[in-house]
Amino acid sequence: MLLRKTAQVTYYNHIDFNRVDEYDLLDFIENRQHAFTRKMLDLIILNLQSALRNNPSEQHILTQVVKSLESLRPKIEQLISLQETNLFPFLRKLLEVYKQKEPSRFLKIKLTESSIRQIKAEHAGILTMLESLRSLTNQFQPPAKTDEAMKLCYAELQEFSEDLTQQLYREDQFLLPRIATIEEMVLNRSQQDDALEYGHGGDA
Repeated sequence: MLLRKTAQVTYYNHIDFNRVDEYDLLDFIENRQHAFTRKMLDLIILNLQSALRNNPSEQHILTQVVKSLESLRPKIEQLISLQETNLFPFLRKLLEVYKQKEPSRFLKIKLTESSIRQIKAEHAGILTMLESLRSLTNQFQPPAKTDEAMKLCYAELQEFSEDLTQQLYREDQFLLPRIATIEEMVLNRSQQDDALEYGHGGDA
């Protein structure tokens, strides 16, 4: 299990996400990261609830872990919804406008700043909850006298936490700055197009 966990966590370390196309990066986040996070969270909660029934002596700690994960779930869903419903569709439209040669006058003001701030705030909140979970589980170390099912739960929990942490890091380091840069370029080009049109109008 430890080998599988390590392979999962380091699987993408050799990839330079700065060189990944924006469309591919969005697809990766939606189709891999979001799907994996949802699936793993549901699985871990289910497995911990089963372990709770089979390990009554660990009821106190396991109950707290399950409650923490159930509190984390709506935070994650809120983040995913914000991205997939609002920000990502707009970014795809922004990319379409940015890559075409036609005038780009649809953007007059920066529209993503508030969404980016909100996403960063969601990231910070989730990371704080993951750190609390790490402390609660003694760095994801299972109790000394426990069965293999419990050990599996803790290993899955560590894998989930490390994967989600890397996911948020990739978004902070690669996705969000790129969104701001592309929007700035589109905005500047839109202003230049307006200036040219106004200049031609004045000459006429």
